[in-house]
Amino acid sequence: MALTRMQQRRGTATQWTTADTILASGEIGVETNTNKFKVGNGISAWSTLAYFENETDVAAAIQAAVDGILD
Repeated sequence: MALTRMQQRRGTATQWTTADTILASGEIGVETNTNKFKVGNGISAWSTLAYFENETDVAAAIQAAVDGILD
């Protein structure tokens, strides 16, 4: 079975804030100095996206994606 490798965009919190990047829909951006991450929607700048800080945040995002597929 072939393995799939995923690489997320990364930078320090200061680098992300300074660039205020718009991540593509579903693209993950990781702060290397805080270990926090955000998931892009293709519209919102980094500064307006919410952090995913714990398993509850991740579970809620997965459920929202599943709900969106099933609707």
